[in-house]
Amino acid sequence: MYFAEFVRPGCKGCWTGYATSTDGLNWQAQNRRLLKGQDGEILKLADDLYLMYYGPDGYSDQKGCDIRLAIYAGRLNALANKAAK
Repeated sequence: MYFAEFVRPGCKGCWTGYATSTDGLNWQAQNRRLLKGQDGEILKLADDLYLMYYGPDGYSDQKGCDIRLAIYAGRLNALANKAAK
């Protein structure tokens, strides 16, 4: 699961994180700072290629907000060890 850590107001300092679960009820954060931004939606293109659309840091449904794209080539379990730069 990908989740956002919102900072109000305006969402400045927001991050998208990555969590896993074995039962769909109890979740463990694997990386709380995967991507700087919020509301990430991921699309799987292949077993090792993913697209994530997300809102930029500092904009939460505000005027001037755009949609960003991050491309990840690799296995999802590797995201537990990677942090955004």
